[in-house]
Amino acid sequence: MLNVHPFLAGDGAILMAHRGGALEAPENSWTAIEHTRDLGLNYLETDAHATTDGVVVLLHDETLDRTTNAKGLVTARSWEQLAQVRDDSGGPLVRLDEALERFPGLRFNVDAKSDSVLEPLVEIASAHSGRVLVSSFSDRRLAVARALAPLVATSLGRGEVTRLVALSRLPHAAALRLARRVPAFRKVVAVQVPPHHRGIRVVTPRFVRLSHALGLAVHVWAADDAPTWAAVLAAGADGIITDHPRRARDWLAARGPWH
Repeated sequence: MLNVHPFLAGDGAILMAHRGGALEAPENSWTAIEHTRDLGLNYLETDAHATTDGVVVLLHDETLDRTTNAKGLVTARSWEQLAQVRDDSGGPLVRLDEALERFPGLRFNVDAKSDSVLEPLVEIASAHSGRVLVSSFSDRRLAVARALAPLVATSLGRGEVTRLVALSRLPHAAALRLARRVPAFRKVVAVQVPPHHRGIRVVTPRFVRLSHALGLAVHVWAADDAPTWAAVLAAGADGIITDHPRRARDWLAARGPWH
């Protein structure tokens, strides 16, 4: 039975705009958030770093170089300094707290990109119950987030995902018995994975069945074309995270209910 955490509440497949739809709008910008909202989506995937004074800023890279008119580490500046920076949309950088306030209909899947962002990110997530899921590739970082705020939604880290994929290759009963012994699997609401990794198919019916038996929703990132969407949803996945949200929205709308 799937987890009933408020972040996941709703009917049909979840469609999540990756960085706000990075191939349709400047990533992680106010423009991208508006684009997500205007498409009628409820979910946005994004990334976060913290300033020296603990402000959570939506930015993927650890430096400002690629997507803004400034250079250097995000974590080396205060918010007062970053407030003068402009991103590729021409607008100011996005603060998570302000985004949650300005877009009350959106839920944010936030990838914690540094250790320093954990405490302020979890504090914001705790204040916006059901609207923020904290994700990361780092098992250790996610363990800290869960310890700080057990009620905040989290997904699995890279090592945890690897373990779940390996277990899914076993007969279901044995896989489930072993998986129930893993503490992390009891503390999360979702597993977020690519369709395949290094030639190995990740999102299989067996993987989805095991995840669902543990109460985990399965969200698939790097899902950017119709054949991939069809394949992962046919395997039982609960949602897709895509750089092409407009195209995915139209594709899903033609096929049935989506969230």
